[in-house]
Amino acid sequence: QIAPEVEAAMADLQSIIPPREKLFSFPQNVEQLASRAGATASVSFVGKESAAAEDSAGSNMFTVTAKGSFDNTLQFIRDLEGRREFFVSLDSVNLTRLEGQFNTIINGLVFFYD
Repeated sequence: QIAPEVEAAMADLQSIIPPREKLFSFPQNVEQLASRAGATASVSFVGKESAAAEDSAGSNMFTVTAKGSFDNTLQFIRDLEGRREFFVSLDSVNLTRLEGQFNTIINGLVFFYD
C-alpha cells in the first residue's frame, strides 16, 4: 500500500517526467537544441537502463558529444539543463578547446516513467 502523500508526489513527478516511449526522440531533440544554439551534437545512450519502480523514476545514462564556439556551447548546455520535454541530470561536462572551437563531452541521466 502506497501512502497518499507518495501517490500525490508521484503524480507531480509524472507531470514533469516523460513516459519511456518519449525517450526515442531524445537524441534528435538534443541535436536540434544544439543546432538552435549554433553548435552541433550527437547523442548516445550508454550503460544499462535503470527501471522505473512504484516509488522512483527510471533513468537512462547518455553521452552528448558537442562542438561549437564557447558562447554557443554554453548556451546549448543551459538549454539542455532547462529543457521542459525531458528531465535530465548532468553528471559531468568536459570542455576542450581545439582550433578556436570547443569540443564538449556531457554525461548525464534522462529520467522517465512507465
